[in-house]
Amino acid sequence: MHKLINYLKYWIKINFKRNYNVDENQQPPIQKIIIYIKSWNKISLDKEYSCLIIGPQAFNQTKYFKKDYCYMDPIGHNIYNFNLLLIGARIFIIGFLKNPIFYFKLIKFWPTIFFTCALIEKKKIKSILSLVDYNPWPVHFKKILEKKINIIAVQNSSRGYPMPRMKYLNSYDEYFVWSDLTNEQYQQHNKKTKIHRLGSLKMCFHVVEKNKWNFVQSNPTSDNGKKKLYLVSSFTPVHFSFYEKNFSGLSLIKTQS
Repeated sequence: MHKLINYLKYWIKINFKRNYNVDENQQPPIQKIIIYIKSWNKISLDKEYSCLIIGPQAFNQTKYFKKDYCYMDPIGHNIYNFNLLLIGARIFIIGFLKNPIFYFKLIKFWPTIFFTCALIEKKKIKSILSLVDYNPWPVHFKKILEKKINIIAVQNSSRGYPMPRMKYLNSYDEYFVWSDLTNEQYQQHNKKTKIHRLGSLKMCFHVVEKNKWNFVQSNPTSDNGKKKLYLVSSFTPVHFSFYEKNFSGLSLIKTQS
C-alpha cells in the first residue's frame, strides 16, 4: 500500500507539471519582478539608429553588424527614455482604440510596446530585424505602426522544421533564406515578401572577414578528380539532399562522435 501511495504521488506530480508547465526550480514572483525591472535600459535619443534588432533569439549574431543599431528584447533588454512619454502615449492610445483585443493579448508587454513604438517614430527607424523567422515581435510592431516600417527576418538555420516556415516568411516584408525553398513552398509564397538567398550569416561574415570571396567562387574546381568534403557540425537529411543534388558521386559515410 505504501508503494502504491508513493507511486500515485509521483504520477500526480509528473502530470501536474506536464499539464501546467510547473518547474520545481521556478523563480518566486519577487525574483521575476526584480529581473524585469533590471531589464530596462535607458537609451540615448542623441544617437541615430540604422534599424531595430529584436531578440532574444540569436543574440550572438548581432556581433556581425555595425554598432549603429538599437537592440531590444521584450524579456531581458527593454528600452526607455522619459522624453518618449508623449509620443508613446499618443501611439498607444490610438492603437488601443483601433484594436483593443490585440492589445489585451499583449497586456504584459504594454510598457515595451509604449516605449519601443515611441522610439521607432521619434528616431524615424524604418527597419526592424529579427535574426530568426519565428520571433513574432516585428510583426506585432508592423501591425501597430502599419506601413511605416519594413520588417526583415533571417532564417537562422534549418532547425525551424517542421515549423510553419511559409507562414513566417509571408508575414515579413523581406526574408533571408538559410536553405532554399522547395517547389511546394514556392507555390505558397505570397509574392509580396522579397526573398534573398543568403545562406549562413555566420559563414558569410567569416568569408568577408578572411577576404575569401575569390576563393569560394573558384573552388571546388571543375576538375573531375576525387574530392574530399568534410562536414563539421550536425548532418541532417536536408544537408544530404543538397550535397546529393549538387555533388555527383557523393557517398555517405556514417560516423560516430
